[in-house]
Order: sequence, then C-alpha cells, then structure tokens
Amino acid sequence: MTAGNVLPAADIGALVHRGAGTEVFLVDARPTGEHEFTATARLPHRHAYYNDLPDNPRGADPLLLLEACRQAGSYLAHTAFELPLSTAFLVTDWEVRTRPAAQRLFEDGDGALTLHITAENQVQRAGTVRSVRWRIALSAGRAELGEVVIGVVYAGATEYRALRTLQYGGPPPRSDALPDRPAGSPATPAEVGRARAENVLVAGLSTTAPVREARLAVPLRHPTLFVHPNDHFTALILTDAARQLCFARHARATGAPAAGLALTGFTGTFSRFAELDAPVLLSIPEAPGGAATAPAGTAGVEDTAAAEDTVPAEGTMPVEVRQHDRTIADLGITYAPVTAARRNA
Repeated sequence: MTAGNVLPAADIGALVHRGAGTEVFLVDARPTGEHEFTATARLPHRHAYYNDLPDNPRGADPLLLLEACRQAGSYLAHTAFELPLSTAFLVTDWEVRTRPAAQRLFEDGDGALTLHITAENQVQRAGTVRSVRWRIALSAGRAELGEVVIGVVYAGATEYRALRTLQYGGPPPRSDALPDRPAGSPATPAEVGRARAENVLVAGLSTTAPVREARLAVPLRHPTLFVHPNDHFTALILTDAARQLCFARHARATGAPAAGLALTGFTGTFSRFAELDAPVLLSIPEAPGGAATAPAGTAGVEDTAAAEDTVPAEGTMPVEVRQHDRTIADLGITYAPVTAARRNA
C-alpha cells in the first residue's frame, strides 16, 4: 500500500473521491498494526461550507471532523484493502461524539488533526473486503477531540448499478441532469444557524411555533455537497439538514439565535437511498398525545415539550427522514449553546 507517503493533494484527491484541492483534508495515512492505522489531516479554519458557523468561528464542526474521517476511510479502502476506484461506499450508520476541545481547534488558524483508526468487524467475500466498521479517535496535539464510528458496505460498480436500479425502478437521474434547487423558498440562513444562503438545506419551515417538519431543499450544484455529480443525497446531507431543522426548532421555541447553538455530536442509521427527484421530508417525532418529543438527555430540565414547544438549552433531538412514505434514515442531533460546548476546553 502507499499509505504513509505524503502524496500531492491531487493524488490523494482521487483516493478520497474529491477533485477540488480545497475539499481534500487528508495528508497521509500509515498502518500501525494488523487492523490499525494512523492518519493526519489539515482542517481549514476558513471553508465556505464547513466553517459557515457565524457564532462559532473557532470551533470544528463535527461534520468537518466526519469528512476527514470519511476521507481517511476511503484512502485506506483503496490502499490497504486494494478496492478499485470504481467501488461505491454505502454508509449504513455512524456516530460522532466531540469533546469541548473541538470547539477551540481553530484558535490559531488551520487545525492539525491526528486520526487513530481501527478497522473493526471486517467482512470478506472471496478475499475482498465487503464491509467494515471504522472506529476513529481524534486528537490535536495532546487534546482529545472526540470519536467517530462509521459503518460502511462496499459495492462494485456493477453491483451498485443493480442496487440503484432496483430501488429507483430504472437508472436514477444524476444531479447534473436536474434543476439546481427544487421549487419552493428555502429557510433563511439565520433560521438554521448559517450565514450563507447556499448552505441552507431545508425549506417549508412552519411560520409559527412549533417547528417540527422541513423539506429537503439542497442546491444540486453545491461545490462541497456535490463536488462531483451524484445520483442520491448523501448521508452527510441528510445529517446537516436534520441539524438545521433542530436548530430552527430550538430558535423558534426559545427566541435565541440558531447560530448560538453548536452541534456537539450525532447518530444516524441509513436504510435506503435518498432520491434526488422526489420530496424528502424531515420531522421531529411527536410524543403520545401530540406534543413534540422532548430532546433526550434533558431530565430535570423539561419532562415533555409543552404545546408551545418548550425545548431545553441542550440535549439530543430525534429526526426521522422519509421519502415515498417510507423511513429512509433516523438521526439524533446533539446540541448545546456555543458557550456551554466550549466549557472546560
């Protein structure tokens, strides 16, 4: 394998499936044991998408940490597992948990990230790795930033085309063959904690409290989310859209700015592809009796969400993603005020 060599960004870009140099964060990776690796990444403190956090410019968005981990997993799949570049990577589930130190990663500019990687639960067929569970501990210097776990299934090009045709009922359209953004007015950046309009991924928010539902509304020419044409919405897109719905709900219920919240972690399970040309709906489930589900981990703050949708300052909100009247993903979005997320950093 070539892991361990510091390659030009263009060479790494092919292995992490990112054509633009500004989207390549991985620097190198090398084996340290039979199923263990160490990688390094350089995370930009200025990025039009990942750092579009108006009230938290020093903090590393967990989605940026996740992308660095995804790139490391992609790089190792091609170099350590020797999977061809045409292999499709299908995310089954993931979990990201960050520590307070992640909220100060960019105090002195770009962040130097170290990834301690373990390849767990490998499944092989005919000598080829078909699935793996990446467990990745993140650090910067002596500071522990958190942990990322990603479950992945690998599919060859022919198998992937068959899977997509089976679900879609034929060859699915690619993003470059569809209009840039679906009809309908997206939310405003302030409603979802963003500064740039192009990073707003949801529409259809209720104009009065409570906010419990949204419709996916992603620009299909987005330079980061669609760095190359795709035939489905990725798990990362669904996760960020769920974050935006939760932040909008919190802002509407409390009157506090959505940008004042920090994403501190999330979970996700993904059971079907999210098709590009049919509505994708996100909702925060209601508790029995019609009240909005109270965020988890909030005992002693609010027992239930009241009719006016009272929500606690921090916690975890569940989000269900549906398409064609079927659940395609379930997510849990963990958040806290920026000041609380930085506590003890």
